[in-house]
Amino acid sequence: MACLGTFLNSTKGSMRLVGQQRTACVAISLVSFAIAFFGDVAVSRANEPISYAVNARLQVEDGVIVGAMHTEVWVDEGEEELRFWLYPDRNQVPPSAMGEMSGRWIYPGGVSTGGVRISDLRVDGRDASAQLERHPPGSARGRDFAGADLVVPITAGPRRPVSVRLRFEVDLPERYGRVGAVDDRVTLTAPWYPLLVDGDAYRFSVPHRVRVDATESLALLVGGERVSSGEYVERTGAFVPVVAAPELHELVRRVGSRTLRIFSPEPLYTEPSANAEGLAALSDIDRIPVPAMMERSVADVYATLAEARVPHRRGDLVVAMVPSRVELATTAPGLILCSDNIYEIFPLDVTEEFHHRAFRRALFRHLVAPISDATEAPGDRDWVDDFRAVFLVDVDDARRHGVARTPEELVGFAAFHPSVDALLYAPQLQYVETFFGSIDEPDPFRDDPARSRRHVSRGRRVLESARDALHEDDFRELTEALLEGDEAVASILERLDESAADRLEVWLDTPNRRVNYRYGELSSEPHPSGGYVNRVEVFRDGADRPEPVEVLIEDDEGNEQVVVWDGAGPRGVVEAHMPAPIEDVHIDPRHRLSQAPEVADGHPRGDDATSKPFRPPLLTGLGLNLALTEGQVFGYVSFALRRRYDLEESFAFTLSHLSSTTGGNFRYVRGIGPKRHTNARIGAASVGLDFDRVRDDFVGAGVGGYRLSLIGSAGFDTRTYFVDPREGSSAVFSGRVGGVVRDDDEFGVTAGLGFRASHMITMGLRNAMLLVGGVGWTFGDALSGELQQLGGRFLLRGFGTQELVGRGKAYLVAEHRITALSDLRWNLVHLAWLREIQLAVWTGGGMTFDSIPDGGLRLAAEVGGGLRFHYTYGGVQPGVMSIDVGVPLTRNPNAIGSDGRLNSTRSPIGLYVSFSQFF
Repeated sequence: MACLGTFLNSTKGSMRLVGQQRTACVAISLVSFAIAFFGDVAVSRANEPISYAVNARLQVEDGVIVGAMHTEVWVDEGEEELRFWLYPDRNQVPPSAMGEMSGRWIYPGGVSTGGVRISDLRVDGRDASAQLERHPPGSARGRDFAGADLVVPITAGPRRPVSVRLRFEVDLPERYGRVGAVDDRVTLTAPWYPLLVDGDAYRFSVPHRVRVDATESLALLVGGERVSSGEYVERTGAFVPVVAAPELHELVRRVGSRTLRIFSPEPLYTEPSANAEGLAALSDIDRIPVPAMMERSVADVYATLAEARVPHRRGDLVVAMVPSRVELATTAPGLILCSDNIYEIFPLDVTEEFHHRAFRRALFRHLVAPISDATEAPGDRDWVDDFRAVFLVDVDDARRHGVARTPEELVGFAAFHPSVDALLYAPQLQYVETFFGSIDEPDPFRDDPARSRRHVSRGRRVLESARDALHEDDFRELTEALLEGDEAVASILERLDESAADRLEVWLDTPNRRVNYRYGELSSEPHPSGGYVNRVEVFRDGADRPEPVEVLIEDDEGNEQVVVWDGAGPRGVVEAHMPAPIEDVHIDPRHRLSQAPEVADGHPRGDDATSKPFRPPLLTGLGLNLALTEGQVFGYVSFALRRRYDLEESFAFTLSHLSSTTGGNFRYVRGIGPKRHTNARIGAASVGLDFDRVRDDFVGAGVGGYRLSLIGSAGFDTRTYFVDPREGSSAVFSGRVGGVVRDDDEFGVTAGLGFRASHMITMGLRNAMLLVGGVGWTFGDALSGELQQLGGRFLLRGFGTQELVGRGKAYLVAEHRITALSDLRWNLVHLAWLREIQLAVWTGGGMTFDSIPDGGLRLAAEVGGGLRFHYTYGGVQPGVMSIDVGVPLTRNPNAIGSDGRLNSTRSPIGLYVSFSQFF
């Protein structure tokens, strides 16, 4: 297989595929293709089902599905219990991994729980009792992942068939994902009725006969077939998935000789045909041609399977569009499942490729599943499917582009952008594994039954671990045999490497073995024959996870050498004979090893290298505030320069145009305390210089000046999701002292101190209360523009920026945010997708001391309301636009108007438009 051989050789380096060799492939054996359709591989196991018969009724109005199940089971000799998996029990508790951002990916409203109840249990016609076994949420087999096991005691005896009958009732929560109901759309795409398990193995390829009754208002897709209510469907597989909705629009497309059938609860947009004329030939630029996008991926997948001659499933491809918010594209028996958000991304090839990859991976996984059914034990079939699918994704990428690219390579050119920086160092986005799960592939919610019971690595991790651990020839033989499909993966590995069984166990268990690598002592000693012996001490903190670890050593003459530590034990020493003493060290230079943030003090890769290169200048802030009632535009832009994976030191540059000053500053910022996430610590202290122009038209001063100040601040911030925080607190002290050269040629020295704090009060998933307060004071003979302001976008929004100004200030604001509309899909010309609309109401009050113009105490109070439009720009990174209207409750007749003059006309409200939250 020359074409695959070229690709496999290249994956050790650049993963390039020589185009001229693509057509030189040798035929892969097709024997497994026939085997794939003749039932389960003969593997000895304790208990296994023979068949299932399910009769159920879907009662959407009551939020339940009730049914009866009969299964015949082979019981092994001496067995004293049967275990049935109750997957829906996981819905009884909220996911332990759910946070303030991801909560909206799980529940469309507040927390909605489900569950499952079992009754009328009979074994061989006799009444039987059972007990539920659950594990604590958040553990490897926690209830929020694995649900529960129904443990049924039986009498030990010889190997024999046993009949089990029971009734079940599943509560359908208002929840996205595999088992739930949203707006009368029901998804039952995980085991929704009890399944016999042997240990953690549930995927037995056996006959299922399923009947679902529903009201006439629901359309049913059962086992990939559109059926009427009460119609029986017979399938062979692990279980029979069901999708129901008020409408299921079917779109049929021919892709070569294949048929693609897409079922969607909403009509899918199709582009005008090539023969269309006039207005009918115009495309709707605001809609996404999802079927055409899918056709493209389907054609690519079948072309790759044909070129590599991989045995695969025949028949129609059936795609169901479902309300999933954590799985972009995946599979269920006989189905490809796609989120109805798929391809909602900026329409460039480089961005669309992320969604194409996810869809192609699901297609490969679906098409090659019969190979695993024929060759693998039931407990191994899911991870082997994904392992095989991931490798085929790489082969497909190399076939089309000549290189298999990583996500970082696709977007690394834009690393200056804060969204891309967040993606690279601390991603906060939906479907994160689609974009930056290149090897580790996080799966925090484990909705897929393939990983619900058993927390195993996904296919990418297994593939890359094998690539690193095996000799190049062995790896090539493994992947060739993987595609031929004649042998179980475990037996292939055992044949290639005697220690492969132990290695495979480690590869699969990687998500549960959390580690961090770091370098220790470095030394250089002269070698008798010349040059130096450079030694590097390597530590692995955390779990026991033996694996090869690459160490790049560079000497002070620029020579580089990669040596490998075998990873045996928590500590190792590697050495290299080089021309000059050691200069630099980098552990895992290709970033192929999984490292856990919770094990490391900072970023888990921050202690891998002795030197950290600077990132591109990072745009850390861009604020635009429109004070519409004052007819002014205020804003700022800030950049930071920091080293890669460095949470401690950065240099910040800011330019700003405010109501009282215009200028910029340069600051050194030091992160302190525990880390907030892998891109920042909760505390920070800064010191720097600020140069600005104090405006001469602020509150009618008539005199301005140029100011150079020493500035500093210190504080903490425990919030993590700044676009819409629901929890956390912050506090910051700030100060400045500087000299001012005034327009009247006078020189003055002034100083200012300030304190501001906030606290979020969590009120469920759709509501939050924010409390913000602060004080400030200005010292010295200050210009008007150097005094404390109480009105404005980030203070009391009902007042103008020049209305309440004094030497001192104090204020307190309480804002309540309410999610009014969620899970929106409003396409804004592909630049952004509106996802959520919030309402905000607030009240606030404060006072200024030694106020302009009379030097007295000024009290102020306000109420207000606003809208928050939450969107994902480019379909990826979250953002927010705010519109606020504040109404003053108090007004002083001697206050300054919006034009800076005493007793002038003042706007009755404050109106602001901004691209950030109030605080």
